[in-house]
Amino acid sequence: MPLNSSGPANETRTLKKLKRGIRVKHALRLNRLGGLMLSLALLLQGCAGAVVVGVAGGTATAANDKRTMGQMVEDQVIEIKALQRIAEDMLLSKGSNISAISFNGNLLLVGQVRSQQLKKRATRTVRGIDKVRSIHNHLVVGPVTSIQEKGRDAWLTARIKAIILGEEGLNGLNIKVVVKNKVLYLMGIVTREEAARIVQAVRDVKELKKIVQVFEYSSPKQKTT
Repeated sequence: MPLNSSGPANETRTLKKLKRGIRVKHALRLNRLGGLMLSLALLLQGCAGAVVVGVAGGTATAANDKRTMGQMVEDQVIEIKALQRIAEDMLLSKGSNISAISFNGNLLLVGQVRSQQLKKRATRTVRGIDKVRSIHNHLVVGPVTSIQEKGRDAWLTARIKAIILGEEGLNGLNIKVVVKNKVLYLMGIVTREEAARIVQAVRDVKELKKIVQVFEYSSPKQKTT
């Protein structure tokens, strides 16, 4: 449901309240997610391959390999603002199914719209949101997904998260997994070696049609002797 922003002052107060609430909820969410993913580890099976697509998401230093709590909050605020702008645009909100996901200021748009013009309009609508560093528009022109298809995507999301969490030496909780209509989008701050490991781990999930990497690449940490 869109935020009720009758003026800049009201919007600022609302966002401050959201930030305080998000900080508290985030730690609880991570604990619940960890337990859920461990219980799903037994579901890991697959045989056919998926097409892999790479999307450059910028570069970060090794010291910035993980988001700070402040950045996590900013990402939540970016998502809220993006969805609010989309909901307030009558042309975009009618007959569309748009999700906005932000990771370290990189904003991903996925879902379905009615025309190529509306896809471009979505980019223009979210452009200029504070703290957004890049916009990756992967909206598809076509009918919105059914309830059954959304349920299948949710199941695939949970399954893929479990696969990544099961990979030794990777912090799966730092990887954002989004599945829309059997297309997997991967976000996070990783080295290129870690990205390759993640893709290799999930590429044989037979239900996936394609894997799109929206990673932000960091430099590997230097080992000291």
